Amino acid sequence: YAKEHKPEWHPFYVIAIHTGLRVGELLAMKWEHIDWDRPTYTVAENLTRDREFEEPKTAESEAPVPLSAAAIDALIQQRAILEARRQWHEPDLRTDLVSANSRGKPNDYASVMYKVFKPLLKAAVVRDINFHGLRHTCASLLIASGASMKDVQGHLRHSRIEITMNTYAHLYPDSQAATADRLDALLAG
Repeated sequence: YAKEHKPEWHPFYVIAIHTGLRVGELLAMKWEHIDWDRPTYTVAENLTRDREFEEPKTAESEAPVPLSAAAIDALIQQRAILEARRQWHEPDLRTDLVSANSRGKPNDYASVMYKVFKPLLKAAVVRDINFHGLRHTCASLLIASGASMKDVQGHLRHSRIEITMNTYAHLYPDSQAATADRLDALLAG
């Protein structure tokens, strides 16, 4: 829906869902922290609600985040969008930020949430969620793809596996039955 109705925001949401970054981490994204060869993004800063750049939440938050092919494509698309904006009507747009507002400053949480995200959800007739729900979507999709709890922990950069397990263990409903079946197969073999 965003791709069709808010194409300038589509890359932002693709990146959010594919990386599981927190909103402050997304708003603070800078091109210099992308390793195009690996491909990863290292969270070096977080943008507060007061639009101040600060260090990440925890040391684990600074771990490189893998970038999927779709995330890389979205970043390339985002760079093209920003370059077009710079050339045509916003020459003072910051060149270091992956996402910037029309004044060339970092986008702020309230604008992203209440001027873009919430109206998109409503227009697309999607259940109202907060932006952090996209982080949960990332985790849910990872789990649905067969990722282990440890993989999800690493992708989301949780400081402890307990955080990941307490939040997402319910998404592994068949794991106990599958474990019992594997044990049965081993012992019967």
